[in-house]
Amino acid sequence: MTKGYRLGGISMVLVMWTFGFFYVSSVSGDGLELHFYRNSCFNAEMIVKELMKPIILTDPTTSAALLRLAFHDCQVDGCDASLLLRDAEGSSRMETESDKNFGVRNLETIDMIKTRLEEHCPQTVSCADIIQLAAREAIYLTGGPYIEVLTGRRDSYSASQERADNQLPLANISIDDCIQIFRQKNISLEQGVALLGAHTLGITHCRNINERLRPASDRSDVVTYLLIGATNYL
Repeated sequence: MTKGYRLGGISMVLVMWTFGFFYVSSVSGDGLELHFYRNSCFNAEMIVKELMKPIILTDPTTSAALLRLAFHDCQVDGCDASLLLRDAEGSSRMETESDKNFGVRNLETIDMIKTRLEEHCPQTVSCADIIQLAAREAIYLTGGPYIEVLTGRRDSYSASQERADNQLPLANISIDDCIQIFRQKNISLEQGVALLGAHTLGITHCRNINERLRPASDRSDVVTYLLIGATNYL
């Protein structure tokens, strides 16, 4: 396993908080329970686990990608797999077209797992549950805790770029605005910190920190450096 993608102790706790609240709470919908498919598709969670093992071994960065996918799906109108939807006619703008979903990937992993589950249990396991179960396995296989995830979610039939734009936080959001967005989802300050802390798994995109990497130049610094350089030659 690539060392750079293993979870440290603090990150494990944060990820546990993340799943413990966000993916098994009312944000995900009512009627959730452990092992929801125990009668209709008893080996559903085991199938997800076995399919995830070679994926993580081949590409350890998948863990961070799936965790982000799970968060972004849940943040917009609940955990309903709306992030996976496409408009075949091209007349509507979907969630994936939001700038805030830039870099969201591994959607094909969810499609692959769904296809395999359809072979065993047709029209039974929702894509919304597959996203959360795949993210759970990704965290565990990367060295994180094994988290019990409630299941029984239903898939959405609609998606909207506008809703994603309005409900997903910006990468450079202020603390006050971040608290406000989470409060609208009934997420407490502590739970919001856990959600943000879970982002310590993986990497970020340069576009999110470009302004901090290349701040506007301050000409007074240039003058100072010139003076110091001239002094060294005196």
